[in-house]
Amino acid sequence: MKSLKSTGWLALFCVVALGQAAQAEGQAASADDDMPKPLEAYGKPGQPTLEQEGLAPTGHISTERYFTAGILGTTVGFGLGHAVAGIYKHNGIIFTAGELVGAGLFLYGIAATSTDVNCVGSGCTLTQTTPLATYGGPILFGVLKIWEIIDIWTAPAAHNAAVEERERVKRKTSMTIQPWVTPDGSAGVRIGMGF
Repeated sequence: MKSLKSTGWLALFCVVALGQAAQAEGQAASADDDMPKPLEAYGKPGQPTLEQEGLAPTGHISTERYFTAGILGTTVGFGLGHAVAGIYKHNGIIFTAGELVGAGLFLYGIAATSTDVNCVGSGCTLTQTTPLATYGGPILFGVLKIWEIIDIWTAPAAHNAAVEERERVKRKTSMTIQPWVTPDGSAGVRIGMGF
């Protein structure tokens, strides 16, 4: 019973932590929506922007965040590593929901297991009924856990590669328009183009 209680507290902690991470990510995104964007943020016509690709909120994932997220995703799970890495929308929500469903099915299966004793005459028979959820829950949880471990160690590298490619393309062709004013009152506009 103690392990079920500690598992419940762990699940509650994970849900609260992930909720806080998602809320902070949403607040950061809404704060960025109010700010005017520089010319480079809009991309070329017909080319998706970093915001459209889902790469802008997190940018480059540092080595420290990568290893912290990997360790949390491997040991704790429930999408917590994806939230730390800043790529929760990538697959983290799937792991949170799926692993909670798997654990819930297993706990339901244990609670719904029934044992009947039938005594006829001098002999008694023991019949135990175990729901399919008792087996399906751990299988679902295990498959998602393996997928999560693989994903948390590979997705940040793919994310960083996509961010670096977009930055390389953006750096390849850029245009800047910069107004300037000097203390003596002269003013002008500096236009620059980079290839």
